Amino acid sequence: MPPKYIVTGVIALVLISADYLCGSVGSVEIPMAHKFCKCFNNTNDIELVKCQCVHSELEKIPNDLPTPLHVLMIAKAAIENLTKDSFKNYKKSLTDISLRDLKNLAYIENGIFDEMDQLLTIVIRTAPNLKVISPTLFNVYLPKLKIL
Repeated sequence: MPPKYIVTGVIALVLISADYLCGSVGSVEIPMAHKFCKCFNNTNDIELVKCQCVHSELEKIPNDLPTPLHVLMIAKAAIENLTKDSFKNYKKSLTDISLRDLKNLAYIENGIFDEMDQLLTIVIRTAPNLKVISPTLFNVYLPKLKIL
């Protein structure tokens, strides 16, 4: 395969990944009253609801986001604990969870990922107070999980 086709393919893959992770390109914002979150509905053939919640005053995972919710990104929030019920409204549909820059996060309760059969990725980045993760936290059946 000539190099220019490889470069074109790589660029296309990067753009698709950026759209998937960022949520706003090729998507329509869903009107909602939540002051810390923005949600988007993919305009392609498959409906995919993505929500981004970014705010220093956000103290828990919102339970009033649109459902079915597929992608959830929480960043720069004041969340200290994630309980087994934190994702309860989204357990059957969430495919991707991204927790970033959660400087207060100190505890994740066992059972939080139970019954999340659709989950593909879990990203936890920059959580300096999360000193210990229970060895049984991920001792759960996640048949589709690819990235942890």
